[in-house]
Amino acid sequence: MHLRFLRRTWPILAILLGNVLFFVWWSGIFTPMPALLATLPGSWTDAEREFKARIDERFPIGSSEDKLIESLSGEGFRPDWPHRNDAASASFNRPGLLCNREARVLWRADQQGVLISVDGRYLVTCERL
Repeated sequence: MHLRFLRRTWPILAILLGNVLFFVWWSGIFTPMPALLATLPGSWTDAEREFKARIDERFPIGSSEDKLIESLSGEGFRPDWPHRNDAASASFNRPGLLCNREARVLWRADQQGVLISVDGRYLVTCERL
């Protein structure tokens, strides 16, 4: 009896397990959180304020654009190519079960690759049930 039940249900269980594994992979749960985002406060406004402070400390005006790009790339930020006169930027997205988090670093550099402005945005969007 038990063997017959297992023979009939294993394909369903395999599909369910596959779906669960796909969701875990898609959600990025096991992707390490960048140091810029690790241990941010729980409230959105405090988190954005802290994120901007970390950016200001780590990438001060006058520092190298190449080092900023190398550092962000090493932490998993992806470049967002600038459009015309827009600032260059890189973003990190972390999808979740109900809320998605996006962090974006925006900067401008002069002809020599020296940072002339750096800013950050931290956004949490949650689905309404």
